Amino acid sequence: KYEELKNEAKVKFKEVLPMFERLLSANPEDIYTLRPLSTIYNQLDMDAKRDETLNKIDKIDGEGGGK
Repeated sequence: KYEELKNEAKVKFKEVLPMFERLLSANPEDIYTLRPLSTIYNQLDMDAKRDETLNKIDKIDGEGGGK
């Protein structure tokens, strides 16, 4: 049952990924898009994209943009 639910979740993450990437292209420093996008990348095993996104979040938070 766990594997079935995990696969269903991956399908849903794949479905919403393009929407979040479009949102990010409209505003590349939107912390409220970057945070869930990093989770989506993580769940889809897109480690390089996840790390890139987390680095952006850290940079924005460090500048006070995410607070």
